[in-house]
Amino acid sequence: MNAKRMLLTAGTLLAISGCNSEPSLQAATPTFSPPAGTYISAQAVTLSTATAGAAVHFTTDGSTPTASSSTYSTPISVGTSMAVKAFATAGGYADSPVGSAAYVFVPPLAPTALRAVPENSQVALSWSASDGATGYHVYYSTTAPVSTASPRMAASGTSTTVTGLTNGVAYYFAATASGAGGEGLLSDQGCGVPTPASTDGLTLYDPLCGPVLDGHLWQPPGSQVAQVSGGTALLTTAMTNEESRTIRNSIYSSVAAVNAGTRRVTTLQVGLMKVPAATASRSGGGEIRAGVRLIYSPPASRLNFPGGAKDVVVAEIGLGDNGAGLQAYRQVTHCDDASCATLSTAGITFSDPPGFASLPGGLLSGAPAAYDQYYTFILSLDEATGIFHWLIGGGAFGAGVSGTANPSAYLAATLGWSGVPLAGPGFAAAQVVARTQDQTQAGGGSGEITAQFTQVQVGLDGAPPILWDDFSGTPGNSAPPELRLNKWSSGGTHAVGLSDGALVVTAHSTSAGTTSSQGFGVNFGDPESVNTVQADITMKGFTATGAGTNANAMVQGRYFNDGTPGGAPNSALGDILASVFLSAVTDAATYSIMRCTNPQCGAVSVIGNGTFSGVSVGTGLHTVLVKWDHTAHTFTFGVDGSLLAVDPSALVPVAGPANSPMKRIFSAVGVPATAGTVASTDVRINNVFVAR
Repeated sequence: MNAKRMLLTAGTLLAISGCNSEPSLQAATPTFSPPAGTYISAQAVTLSTATAGAAVHFTTDGSTPTASSSTYSTPISVGTSMAVKAFATAGGYADSPVGSAAYVFVPPLAPTALRAVPENSQVALSWSASDGATGYHVYYSTTAPVSTASPRMAASGTSTTVTGLTNGVAYYFAATASGAGGEGLLSDQGCGVPTPASTDGLTLYDPLCGPVLDGHLWQPPGSQVAQVSGGTALLTTAMTNEESRTIRNSIYSSVAAVNAGTRRVTTLQVGLMKVPAATASRSGGGEIRAGVRLIYSPPASRLNFPGGAKDVVVAEIGLGDNGAGLQAYRQVTHCDDASCATLSTAGITFSDPPGFASLPGGLLSGAPAAYDQYYTFILSLDEATGIFHWLIGGGAFGAGVSGTANPSAYLAATLGWSGVPLAGPGFAAAQVVARTQDQTQAGGGSGEITAQFTQVQVGLDGAPPILWDDFSGTPGNSAPPELRLNKWSSGGTHAVGLSDGALVVTAHSTSAGTTSSQGFGVNFGDPESVNTVQADITMKGFTATGAGTNANAMVQGRYFNDGTPGGAPNSALGDILASVFLSAVTDAATYSIMRCTNPQCGAVSVIGNGTFSGVSVGTGLHTVLVKWDHTAHTFTFGVDGSLLAVDPSALVPVAGPANSPMKRIFSAVGVPATAGTVASTDVRINNVFVAR
C-alpha cells in the first residue's frame, strides 16, 4: 500500500494515509504536592499534570494504576506510610508514564518541659506540645526510671491529672506523643509526691524527688556527704545546673574544717588523698576538685553569702578536672569584690616547679595526675615571711614537687588588709574539701566527686605539724562513721542529697566533751524574693541520748531588719529570724522569732515563741509553713493546717528588708559537753512551695 506521510505541527497527529491514526505526544507525568518524603503529621496530597484537560488516575495501595483506578478530583488524605502512584490520560495523547511518591510517617518528637504539680492524692501534669501529635500518653511508676511497660493513661491535650495516688509517695512520670507515624519516645522524666496540704496561692518551687539538686534553685553547699569509713574520711559533693561561680562565687562543696579553737592553723598536711574515678563525673562547664586550703580574710569582711568575700585570700592545692583530665594544681588568689565574682592573682609572686604550667583560666598552675592514685599534700604559711609553701608528692611526683606564693605586694596595696596580719586575726579557716563549680559565664554545668583523705597532720601557730587525725578509731582519732567533733568543727557524719524520691538529710553527732550543734539542709537560691515557704517534712527517725541533746527539722528565714545601728548589706545584725521547728526530742512543733545580734547571726536573742497545740511530731509527714506579710507586718506559722498569726512589730521595729536575707529547710542535731552523748536525725523533705 502506498503511504503518504505528512509531518504536522507539534500537538497534532501524524497522519498516515490509508492507516489507523496513533497519538504522537504523551501526556505529562503527574506531580505530587507535598513531594515524597518523611513526615510527622497527615498530609493532603494534591496531584496535577501539565497537560490541559487531562484526567489523573491513582492508587494508594502500591499497585500500578489503570484507567479503572480512582480518578483524582480532591486532595488525597495520606495519614499512614504509603506509596501514591498516578498517571495522566487525555484525548489525543498517549498515557503518561506512572509517577510515584512514597510517604513515610514517623512518630512526633517526645514532649518537652514536663511539669508535675502535687495535689491531694493526685498529680497534675503538663507539657509542651509536639508538632504533629494527635494525642498523648502518660506513663507513671513509683520506681525510676519510667518505661513503656509502666501503667499508662491517654491524654488528648497537653495536660492531664493522674488520680488515685497515695499521699507522701513519690511517683515518676513520662509522656509520649502519638501521630500518623505511631507513638514516639518517652519524654524526660518528671516526678511528683501527692500531698494533702493546701497549696492555694503558692507556686511549686521544687518537688525534691528528682535525681540531683538544681544549682539554680539552691545555694551552696548543695548535695554533700561527710563520713569516716575504712580508716579514711570520705567527702562527697554533687550538683547539676550549677550557677556560674562568676556571679556570686557559688561553689558546691563538702568540707571538713579543722577545729583549732582560737589557734591558727599554719600547716595542713594530708598524708594520703585520692579521687576514685568511679565516683567522679562532670559535664558542660562543671569542674570538680578535692584538696586542702588555708583561708584568710579581714575580720570586718566576714559577712554572709553572697557578700562576705571581700579581700579573702585562699591558698589551695589538690586534684581537679575541668574536662582536660585530672590535674594536680596549686591556686593562691584573692577576691576583689564582696561576692568574689572576680578572682585575681595580681600582686602575688609565684615560684612553681618544672612541669607545672598555667591551666585554663590563668588562676591555677598544675601538671597531669591520675585518678585512683594516692598523693600527699602539704600546705603552709611561713608567718615570719608571709610566704605560702606547698608540696605535692606521690604518683609521677615521687617524693614531691614544691613551690611558693608570696602575696605581700597585694596585702600591702589593699586597704582591707591594712593593719591586719595574716599571722593573727587574718586567719579564718583550714579545710579539706571536695567541691564542684562552673567557671563559665553561662553556668549550667554539673559535677560529682568523692575524695578520700587520711593521715591528716596540723601545725598550729607556726609549730611543726603533728598527727591530727588518722581516722582509725584509736583514742583521740575519728572513728566510723563520724568525724570527731573536737577535731573538726563540721564534725559528726552527715548526708544531704536526693534519694528514693525525697531530699534525705541525715546527721549524727557524738559529743567529744564539748557542746556542739550541727545543721544541714538546703538554702534557697533567691531568698530575697521569697516571702512564704511551705514544705512537707517527715522525721523518719532520730536518736537522742541524755539531757541536753536536740534533734529537729525546721523551716527558717531572715525576713526583715529592725534598724539596729551598724547594719549593712550581707550583715545579719538586726535581721529577724523566724522559724518553725519539729522537735524529735520533745515530740512538739514550735515557732520562734529571734533577732540576730552579730553579723553572722551566730548569736540571737528571742523575741517570741509558741507551741502548736495537739501536734505530735512522731515519725509521720508534716506540712510546715512560714509566711511573712510585709505589708501587714504579720507572720503566719503553720503545721498541718494549724495556723498561728503573730505581729512582731509590737515587739521589734520593722525598719526594712533583711540585710542578709536567707531562707532554708534543714535538720539540726546538738550534743552537750557530756562525752559520749549522741544525737541523730533522719529527715525526708518534699514539695517546697513558695509565694513571692
